[in-house]
Amino acid sequence: MRSAVVRILCVFLATTGAWSCGGGGGGSTPGADSMVDVPDVVPLDLGTDPGQDVGGDTHHDVTFTDSALETSQDDGVTDPGATDQTTPEVGDVADTGTDVAPDESDPGSPPCTQDTDCDDGDPCTLDACDTTQGQCLNQPVPCDPGLDCFTGTCGGEGSCSYAGDVSDDCFIGAPVLADDFEALGLDIWVVEDLAQNQLPGDEIVWAPTDLRSHSGNGSLYFGDPESQDYDTGKVVASNATSVPLDLTGAGRATLVFWVWADVEDGDLWDVLSVAVLNEMGAIPVWTKGYGFPMKTWTPVTVDLSAFSTGTFQVVFTFNSVEHSFNDTEGLYIDDVFVLLRHPQPTCTGDDECDDGIPCTEDSCQEGACLHDFSSGCCSVNLDCDDFDACTVDLCKDGGCEHIAVADPLCCNTDWDCDDNNHCTEDVCGKNQCKYSVLAEPGCCTTVSQCDDVDPCTLDQCEANQCLHHNFCCYSDEECDDNDPVCTDDSCVDGKCLYQPTGGPGCCAPTIASFAFDEGGYGWTYSPSAGGVGWQVVTGGQTKSVSAPGALYYGDPQSWDFDNGNVNGGSAWSPEFMMQPGYPAAFSAQVYMDTESGSTYDKLWVRVVSDGVPTVTIWTKSYVSTGQFFELTANLSAWAGKTIQIKFDFDTYDSLINGGLGVFIDDVEVTTPCQPQSCNTDGDCNDGISASKDTCSGGTCVWEL
Repeated sequence: MRSAVVRILCVFLATTGAWSCGGGGGGSTPGADSMVDVPDVVPLDLGTDPGQDVGGDTHHDVTFTDSALETSQDDGVTDPGATDQTTPEVGDVADTGTDVAPDESDPGSPPCTQDTDCDDGDPCTLDACDTTQGQCLNQPVPCDPGLDCFTGTCGGEGSCSYAGDVSDDCFIGAPVLADDFEALGLDIWVVEDLAQNQLPGDEIVWAPTDLRSHSGNGSLYFGDPESQDYDTGKVVASNATSVPLDLTGAGRATLVFWVWADVEDGDLWDVLSVAVLNEMGAIPVWTKGYGFPMKTWTPVTVDLSAFSTGTFQVVFTFNSVEHSFNDTEGLYIDDVFVLLRHPQPTCTGDDECDDGIPCTEDSCQEGACLHDFSSGCCSVNLDCDDFDACTVDLCKDGGCEHIAVADPLCCNTDWDCDDNNHCTEDVCGKNQCKYSVLAEPGCCTTVSQCDDVDPCTLDQCEANQCLHHNFCCYSDEECDDNDPVCTDDSCVDGKCLYQPTGGPGCCAPTIASFAFDEGGYGWTYSPSAGGVGWQVVTGGQTKSVSAPGALYYGDPQSWDFDNGNVNGGSAWSPEFMMQPGYPAAFSAQVYMDTESGSTYDKLWVRVVSDGVPTVTIWTKSYVSTGQFFELTANLSAWAGKTIQIKFDFDTYDSLINGGLGVFIDDVEVTTPCQPQSCNTDGDCNDGISASKDTCSGGTCVWEL
């Protein structure tokens, strides 16, 4: 049997077989906490007086109305089922809703002495015995348009006309939860501001309103009632959590609510979701998907059969995810009910038990549906929010994945920004690391701050720290490397010079190697402009393959190469001698956070040698930015010569120079220490257009 309802909160307690209905005197005030006190259990009176108050509380108890028991006029034709609500039988006379006594001449009505004699087994009818006539009255259950007929229409006589697939899916008993927001209050809901980025009183959260409603005058609204949008210039998000509900032993239940939406479509932005909060946590049960109807009241139903074993709370969540396109009206929710359903028939297969909730594993066991919760389950990306600004949170195949963002400056706390540099103050602000140079001895922002007035030191400012590299000598003895066979050590013009002798057994596979881990390695640079230029860096946002350092083009203060103008510069390695008679190869690891194409932000690698024109051995065409790639070239044509490696960079314009710039690491020149054999000249091709490659006597020979 079904009753008409007024605004009510009832908790069904399966252990006692009774309902606890709240809202009247006594008990805690609902909404004061996320988990509120459950009112005392009140037995549900289903006596012969339909209008009798339940438990003596006249404010929020379930009530029945006499009009719900009106009988229809009997036409003398037997109607044994008395359950047809959508199509009358031939000869039936329409119910006028006014007669209260059956036709005594109806031969098909069985005699009765009490109501139980009239039970027709159909939960969709009210069964009563007219003891004065001894006749059964089996009438359609009355309906409330805002409650019972969410899947169909409610006829004028108070009976529901359901769609065919739910004609027997009647709701029974009193609602476990019922709120039509007519009181324009939040007596059974607790609201939380998830964004927490607005001043108290100015935040946009769930709130009751009379701007729109599905029934009556009130609804629950997410938006600003004055501007009728939800645009604050920031992300907005809020939860509305119900008081605890107990379905223990209640069997099947359904959550029903109506939504009016004027937000972005889909489940990536402006996400409206519903979760059930129990001892396992917040379990997502429904999310607004693509194609959800806009600017019209739309019913939503959620099967809660999986939650019939304990206490839980219903949670409505809206999250704009980002701050743009929030100038539409927002969201309204109305007529929220948790209703008990007629027990499910015996199942024969797992597909009959699908409750539509992604976090349950549904199966049919011995004719009964079972719903087991999946651990770590999600339905949309928002379910995976780990509250870490430096991860991208994804819901994939029902499970959460957390991927680190590419932004190296992303942070959650100051600790995330620690660059191990005593010359910088490291602060995390708005999830971005900020670095400021401390005014302490040995700390710097320019090379001029590092001048130690010593002509024998090369003064550099690297990673905001002053470094001084000694390069002076007064005699050859000061340059002795304890290798009298393979190198000639000399002091030339006050600088040490080490020349390979090329003697037998003196070939070293590594001719030159620069890891840029510390110091300048003898590299020289063209003057910087506006803080942007070549230098060796460590710490901060340095990108390196062999930590901690790298050769860098950019500004280590701002970690970009934007000085407001077209800019560029050159970096030269120290001179070194190539092994005579043997092939050689160049390699380097390069990281470019610049424009990727060949027109702008150009990088060249060149070889400089005395008496030989400078030769370009590599030019940037198109590169994959934001990651290291290996750069290689053949240097065999310079065998026996003294050379320098030169890197040149040019922006070609003053636009889009806000990337990190260029990092170069692990520069090496190597040789196999043996000639390269060949059969034809083609076997000796070194890829350098400036060289002549020939095969002579089975050995490759290269000439510039």
